[in-house]
Amino acid sequence: MTHAQAERLAKRFGVHRATVYRYRARLQEIDAASAVAGRKRGWKPFASRLSAQQEEAVEDAIRVMRKKAGPLRVIDLVEEVGALCRLKQIPCPSRPTIDRRLRRAKVRVHRRGVATPGTADPKIAPGTFVVQRPLDVVAIDHTPMDIVVVDDLYRQPLGKPYLTMATDVATRCILGFVITFVPPGAGTVSLCA
Repeated sequence: MTHAQAERLAKRFGVHRATVYRYRARLQEIDAASAVAGRKRGWKPFASRLSAQQEEAVEDAIRVMRKKAGPLRVIDLVEEVGALCRLKQIPCPSRPTIDRRLRRAKVRVHRRGVATPGTADPKIAPGTFVVQRPLDVVAIDHTPMDIVVVDDLYRQPLGKPYLTMATDVATRCILGFVITFVPPGAGTVSLCA
């Protein structure tokens, strides 16, 4: 095929000249008309991007976890796949990849936060928490503060104080807070409000 012929065919079919050469090579290799049939661009659906070793690690982990007593949990399976991949010294697939594999293989797993069938309240959607009146529920949280307490004589760091807050869930008002610091070798020092 000459360059001019490839150009004419490309213009006729609305493709690039390189595509004409690619189809011609594919037709010569396979020798069937289906070789030049149009193909969709991109990744093929249900085609795995995992290597053969990663596929084997996931399958081995599923096999091992099914033998254990109790419900099969996704997090346990992810840890098992990670351990097998470290042993084989291959990159570990991500959690969403393993989760998609479980869904595709129709493996039943126990998921956190999902009620067992027959026990869920049909009026409350999973993952919601509804409080009707103020002071029905008070949330208390502790967090280290982003400051460092230093010794007033030698200016040596002693540590970070903790902030404890009580918040009303319905109104989102702060009901009170406590700043607590435990210096080394002394009792607790608190500031309340």
